[in-house]
Amino acid sequence: MVESSFRRFHGVGKVKQMKITRLYNGGKLYEYDSGDKSWFLNGFLHRTDGPAIEFANGDKFWFLNDNLHREDGPAIEWGSGQKEWLINGKLIPCKTQEQFERLMRLKAFW
Repeated sequence: MVESSFRRFHGVGKVKQMKITRLYNGGKLYEYDSGDKSWFLNGFLHRTDGPAIEFANGDKFWFLNDNLHREDGPAIEWGSGQKEWLINGKLIPCKTQEQFERLMRLKAFW
């Protein structure tokens, strides 16, 4: 489960080494030899206090219950600086944080 969920975004074969750290809320932090990190809760990519996947190249992905999701900013931040906003896995059509906040206030995509 962990390897397949992580590989979905990592795009590589088998993970050679990883260190598992148990977290206070019952979740797990997986730290890979590449420097990448992923957070899981009950077998799902999930983190409430930051990105659930952090790649060594700077890419960051926010997940709740295995869905790309973030209500206070972009759910994907690419290392290149590009950003994408998603709620419950649904891409929100905006290009700036200001546009996203306006849509959130209007609940235009609910």
